[in-house]
Amino acid sequence: MTLLTASEAHHGVLPQERPADGLLRDLDLVTGTWSATLAVDSGDPYFFDHPLDHLPGMALVCGLLDLLRATGTGHPERPGHRMLMSLDLSTFCEQEVPVHLEAIRLPPDDTGGLPGGLSGTTRVVMSARQRGQVVCEGEAAFRPAAPFEAPGVPAAARHPEPARPELVHRHRPENVLIGGMVPYGTTRIAEIRRPPDGHPLAPAPGAPPRAELIIDAARQFGTMICHVEHAVPQDARLILLAIEADLPCELPRDLRLGWTRTAPRRGRSRMHIEVVAGDPGTEPCGSVTLDYYAASPAIYRRLRHAGRTA
Repeated sequence: MTLLTASEAHHGVLPQERPADGLLRDLDLVTGTWSATLAVDSGDPYFFDHPLDHLPGMALVCGLLDLLRATGTGHPERPGHRMLMSLDLSTFCEQEVPVHLEAIRLPPDDTGGLPGGLSGTTRVVMSARQRGQVVCEGEAAFRPAAPFEAPGVPAAARHPEPARPELVHRHRPENVLIGGMVPYGTTRIAEIRRPPDGHPLAPAPGAPPRAELIIDAARQFGTMICHVEHAVPQDARLILLAIEADLPCELPRDLRLGWTRTAPRRGRSRMHIEVVAGDPGTEPCGSVTLDYYAASPAIYRRLRHAGRTA
């Protein structure tokens, strides 16, 4: 896979579209377990849009979803299905240490933990490891669902202006995945923006939006909410601890995110963000829930030194 150098990344070159096997190399199958090595360069203009001292959580999310696609263990964009995914990011993932990804598809009759033992459900357990230590683990379930029919969104109702990059902790404008925040009663709304052609999160022509786009747009929305609604200082580090996604596998291109105002919490916090296709009052078609910790620079340094969560 060809990745941009740090020099190219800062001279106006767009991130390059991921190839068929995405962020993977050394794909292998041994005794029912698919594995691969995550291939992300520190000069990548999407994953390292701003300075980081560790591998970003979205690189793990993208790599694990690429592993599902490449191996057929799961299909995040398969029409007529719904994806329920949960991931725990249990420790910082270092940049210079190889990341080993694994996916195991469970037997089709194993439906434990799913309401009603849904027939036709595919379940996959996933993990990412460094030096044998789990840095991220979770599960994805894909179940049949009625085809999703999205209502149209009037052009006049859209707010295409991007969010301010500093409010979503981005530097490059093509990596700002949401529009500015718009009030709607007690709800705050932001549109999901279409990444430009060639961006790692841009869908193939005619394909639905990638699950990663929805998840990272929700993460950016949560970051903006923290700064705008919860008065979190701009220099705080928002440490992602867990992700839950409940999404149709075939979504329309015109999508919004919605968050109902709630008071901020100290320590570990949870933010539930709804995914809406249509007007703001439309019934949500999915959701992304984020567990995070807003750390001051001093607390972040202590957590980083202790090798705690990222």
